Amino acid sequence: MLTQIREEEIRIEVRRIYEQAKKNLHFKEFALSESALSDTIPGYHASELPFAAYEEDKFAVLFVDMRKSTQRAERLRGEKTFLTMHIYLPTVIAVIREHHGYPIDIMGDGVMALFGGKYSKRAISICVQDAGLCGESLLQVRESIINHILEEENIEAIDFGVGIDYGRVIVTKIGFKDIFDVKAFGDCINKASKYSSVFNEVKVGKRIKQKWPKGKTGRIRFEGTDKDGYTMQRI
Repeated sequence: MLTQIREEEIRIEVRRIYEQAKKNLHFKEFALSESALSDTIPGYHASELPFAAYEEDKFAVLFVDMRKSTQRAERLRGEKTFLTMHIYLPTVIAVIREHHGYPIDIMGDGVMALFGGKYSKRAISICVQDAGLCGESLLQVRESIINHILEEENIEAIDFGVGIDYGRVIVTKIGFKDIFDVKAFGDCINKASKYSSVFNEVKVGKRIKQKWPKGKTGRIRFEGTDKDGYTMQRI
């Protein structure tokens, strides 16, 4: 879990981003981020990958996805949805990076991140634990940072789910001529996305439970089945 000091640092930075978003909204100025997410899969670079080639690797995959975001957006004006994204997404990305994860894709109101891989210097069990504890921290900051700021700004709170799995991934370069991206595909990615459909919980696949560091479960308990996945709970 995040320390109170680190949590406060993230809150201050997210508040700064939010205030800038409000300013840009007021002046109708919409700036692009300083760097795109493309080419961020650790150890893989678009300049070194030919089109249609691929490499195999193994990662812990984490998905965060807002729940009932379409209905929420319909209830709120467009600018409140815009401002919500500038609280929610920076917080999620900051927490992922805090846990040694790589945010590699933003899909609407969802974020995909990878942990580990063959170019990582961290053991598989530690990368799996990084992803799981990241999920726990995301639930923590949903209330302490995201919904706290939303409440201060009189904006409706959000709910989201976190899904995590581990397994084989195909990394490939996809695109046409000078428009391309490095993308990852795999069954574990599909499962992590499916598991993220929960409400304000962290749900993981059986391989996360199996590869969790022995003797380091601490106050974490896994409840569920191999077929349907396991909910991570603190006890």
